[in-house]
Amino acid sequence: MTVAMAVEPNDFEDFEQRYSMYVLMMVADYPGCIKTDISPLGDTKRSAKFARADYLIEKGYIEYMEVNGRPTKRMQLTEKGEMVAEQIRVLGEIIKKSKTQQVRSFLRFHISR
Repeated sequence: MTVAMAVEPNDFEDFEQRYSMYVLMMVADYPGCIKTDISPLGDTKRSAKFARADYLIEKGYIEYMEVNGRPTKRMQLTEKGEMVAEQIRVLGEIIKKSKTQQVRSFLRFHISR
């Protein structure tokens, strides 16, 4: 009997690239930001972050905003991007809780000695 996976490993390839989650979450947290907001002047990884923003736009996670029907350089998440960002936040909370529980267990063990 074969079991179909709900998620295939290559489903995550858009976010295996360096800075993909960073750029997505910056746009999620600061809608209306521009590329220089996600990577200020002097950032040694600036071109990589700009390229990742372009990639996420191409893949449909981020889009440029329109003002009065005219395109701008300001970015926002698409519906697809919002769904991914929400799941990243959920995953982050799970990881935080797990780390907190590990620390509490460690402290209880060492304090009770």
